[in-house]
Amino acid sequence: MTIPPGTVQFTFETRVHRAIAKAVFPLYREFAHNRSFASALAKAINRQDERAATVMIRSMIPSFALKSVQIEDHGFALLFKYPFSTYPYCHLLIRESN
Repeated sequence: MTIPPGTVQFTFETRVHRAIAKAVFPLYREFAHNRSFASALAKAINRQDERAATVMIRSMIPSFALKSVQIEDHGFALLFKYPFSTYPYCHLLIRESN
């Protein structure tokens, strides 16, 4: 998880990191237990189908703090903004390719 570049330096909010981890855990659990879900999401990302990817991800992360889902390279970026934090935080999942 990161704060978008150029926003601030040397800031770490434990409460935000824990909240994001709690929010994304169901998504990662679904990846681990539901191969067809993971495959369908990977296909949506590969075809740059942001709408399909957003629907799938939001179905697993119903948090009001999730402000946006964006496809980036070979993965996605989730932007979270919590009312108890000054800054938005970005959670990235990117598959490396050779």
